[in-house]
Amino acid sequence: MTANPFSGKTLAVMLGGSAAERSISLESGENVAHALEQAGAQVLRVDTAEEGWPEQLKGVSFAFNLLHGPGGEDGTVQGLFELMKLPYSGCDLMASALTMDKVRTKWLWQGLGLPTPAFQQLTPETNWQAVIEALGTVFVKPALEGSSLGMSKASNAAELEAAYRHASTFGADVMAEQFVSGPEYTVAILGDRALPSIRIDVSGDFYDFDAKYHSEETRFTCPSDLATEEEAELSELALAAFA
Repeated sequence: MTANPFSGKTLAVMLGGSAAERSISLESGENVAHALEQAGAQVLRVDTAEEGWPEQLKGVSFAFNLLHGPGGEDGTVQGLFELMKLPYSGCDLMASALTMDKVRTKWLWQGLGLPTPAFQQLTPETNWQAVIEALGTVFVKPALEGSSLGMSKASNAAELEAAYRHASTFGADVMAEQFVSGPEYTVAILGDRALPSIRIDVSGDFYDFDAKYHSEETRFTCPSDLATEEEAELSELALAAFA
């Protein structure tokens, strides 16, 4: 008989929170909590939108972090875990704080010589026409949000200004990133290993919030259709960006 690896341990599943992605965090957190319970774990669901939630972590053996967005992926909760000496899933404090910010992440990749689409930071004083002339069609997105919240496509100055106004409702830091045509792939990193790539096909214009979480027409193909050499190149790029 196989011993239960969770015996005598309580796992905290961090979920909910007060960020714009709260509903998705609740859903993904509940899925993980259910899977852990099915595997024999004792699970404590911790919603960081509730007052006094840090007290619930006393006596917990491990925190499985399913929080999304600011407060959950930006180093905030990771810092608390480290102060409590509580092991947790996901990236550490520094990596979380850096990579939650799309602009600073791209600066780092540029400094390392990694390929990444050209971009510009946007402010109310931005010359919209100059951005379009420099970058062409762009995707405008809040720099500190995830799940494609506040994201839209712009092909001219008027669309760019409107896209900025929309994105800025999610935060003051907004960027425009050059549009790159072609199929979309994602690569997950587990430890120091790149998992097989996944091709993502959507029915709409791009992989937006609805396509990610609600559409029944989004298709995921894994293993993807890449040739062996292309798969290896994509894995190398993903590992270099992650490292």
